[in-house]
Amino acid sequence: MNPTTHTPKTTGLAAAAVALTLVVAACGGGGGNGNVAGSDVSVRATQDSAQAFSFTANLAGSTNDTGEPIVLGDAQLATSETDEPAPI
Repeated sequence: MNPTTHTPKTTGLAAAAVALTLVVAACGGGGGNGNVAGSDVSVRATQDSAQAFSFTANLAGSTNDTGEPIVLGDAQLATSETDEPAPI
């Protein structure tokens, strides 16, 4: 076999490897920018207590009295035993 000749099998395997790499890169390591599955709660609010406070402060500061309630699902906000209380 000539090493410069690409058979359909090797070309297909290479294309599958590239596609798999793109899928893995797209579905993981996003830095927590989205919401917890099945909820309206930010992933960051479940990982860092300062982000949890910011998330709830934004909700409390909302002036929209006619909006839909947020979906909590199974999300649990982060807490800390060592962080100083945040000013309100």
